[in-house]
Amino acid sequence: FLEFPQEDTLALNCEQYMLGPSLLVAPRLWEIPGEYSVSLPQGKWFDYWSGKELEGKRTISVNPDLSQMPVYV
Repeated sequence: FLEFPQEDTLALNCEQYMLGPSLLVAPRLWEIPGEYSVSLPQGKWFDYWSGKELEGKRTISVNPDLSQMPVYV
């Protein structure tokens, strides 16, 4: 919420964090397998692992391999 103060829903999200001003990290915090939600702030984001471009200001569902923590640039 420090990097995107205009997006009040991010202030309540304790399951993902910004690492500096440009990296969004969304680790799996629960042992339950399956998809979970990641909230992308406004702007264009890129999946670090695939390079896929994603439009921000929305919530996406992810189900990463255990060897890849979701990171967005």
